[in-house]
Amino acid sequence: MSPGRALSLSLAVAVAAALSTAACSGAGGTAAAGSPRPSSVPTSPVASVDPNFDSGLNIYITPAGFHPHWLVAPLHGAITWHNDTHRSQVVVFDHQAVRSSVIPPGGTFTYTPSDPISIAYHSALGRHGVIQVQS
Repeated sequence: MSPGRALSLSLAVAVAAALSTAACSGAGGTAAAGSPRPSSVPTSPVASVDPNFDSGLNIYITPAGFHPHWLVAPLHGAITWHNDTHRSQVVVFDHQAVRSSVIPPGGTFTYTPSDPISIAYHSALGRHGVIQVQS
């Protein structure tokens, strides 16, 4: 093997090793088995591929509106709205007789759907959102 080729191969191995080490120890990765979990969980969503659409059971009321705007939720799952604003909020379903009590800043409202349904809802401050409940 020529000295130039050996140097190129050594450099490539060193770069691959450095990238591998960074990927295993960097932030945002999955914790290895036995690794301690973070002690605190953020109350607001950190980042999403699409802040307008997500699946799960949590909706965050933010100064910019509901996050996600459209939620796909499982049937019989307790859907929880988290008020991450500095103002009291009220969630009102558009086509059902469901209305939350006043949700204080930092407070929550939970609703558990019993049927597969699409739910359009809004807040008194003009924010709108949609939930698609799937069985």
